[in-house]
Amino acid sequence: MALGACRKPAGGSSTPPLALVNGEAITQQDLLVTRRAQALPVSPSTEDLSPTAVAADDAALLDQLIDECLMLQRARQLNLEPPRGLISQQVGEARGGMESAAWNRLLSQAGLSPQGFADQLQRSWMLQAVAQAEVYDKVPVSARELRDYYWEHLGEFKRKERRHLLMISCLNPADIQKAHQELALGEPFAAVAKRYGQGPEAAQNGDLGWVAASELPRGLAKLAFGQKLGHISGAVRSAYGWHILLPLESRPAVNVSFEEATAPIRQRLKRSKAQEPWQAWLYQLRKAARIERGPGATKG
Repeated sequence: MALGACRKPAGGSSTPPLALVNGEAITQQDLLVTRRAQALPVSPSTEDLSPTAVAADDAALLDQLIDECLMLQRARQLNLEPPRGLISQQVGEARGGMESAAWNRLLSQAGLSPQGFADQLQRSWMLQAVAQAEVYDKVPVSARELRDYYWEHLGEFKRKERRHLLMISCLNPADIQKAHQELALGEPFAAVAKRYGQGPEAAQNGDLGWVAASELPRGLAKLAFGQKLGHISGAVRSAYGWHILLPLESRPAVNVSFEEATAPIRQRLKRSKAQEPWQAWLYQLRKAARIERGPGATKG
C-alpha cells in the first residue's frame, strides 16, 4: 500500500525523485501536495502524536517526509492498519454537510482528490499508530507521577461547558433567509429545519445534541456559546454554508475526577518524557535505512 510520499518509483518517469528511502520514492509532487495539505482547513479528529512541527522550508519538509517514509515502512512491518470504517468516518467528519462540488473544490486547493484525502488520513493514522506502538507505549509513568500531576494542574482538568443546540444549515443565503423569516413568524424550529436544512443534522430536525465549543467551527462556537438560551440567532456564515442556531440548555464546566483524568495525564507525561527515546528511535530507523537523495534534493 502506497500512501502519498513513500512509494516505489514509477517506471519511465522523466522527473527524478527527490529521495529514495529503502527503494521508495519521494517526489517534488509529494512535497507540493504535503505543503498544500498542511494549509487545508479540514483535518482528522485525532491528536497528532508525532512531535514534528510544520516544516519551515522545502529542505526541512523533505527531511520530514523521509522520516515519515521510514515510519510508514515500519508500520507496514508491524501490520498496523486502521479499524474498518474509521477512515470513512473521519472523511465524513471533515466534510460535514458540504455538497460534493464544494468538497471537491476545497480538496483541489491542496491538489487532492477525495481518494487522496482519504489516503492522507490513513497515512496520518499509521504515523500516529507506529509512534504509539514503538515509543509512547514504552515510556513508563508511575502512579505517583499521575496523582502529583493531577493536583498540580487541577484547574486544567475540567469537563467543558456543553450546550444542547438546534441548527439549520443551508448552502445559500436565500434559503437561510426564508428559514429565518418563517422562524420569526413563529414556525416550529424542527419543522423549518426539516424543510430547509441541508446539513446532516436536518435528519434529526436540526438537533445537534449536546456539544462543546471545541466541537464546532470557531465562528459557530462563538455564536452558539454567546447566544442567550432559548433565543434564535441571526444567520452566520461558515466554510460549510449559512447557519441559524438555537441553544436550548447548558451544562456548566465542572472539575474532572482523578480517575477520569488519568488517561490524558498519562498521555501528557508520556509525551513530555518521550523526546529522547523518540529521537533515539528515529536515529535507529535512519541508521538502518538506505537513503539516497536525488539531484533535485536540498540537504537540510
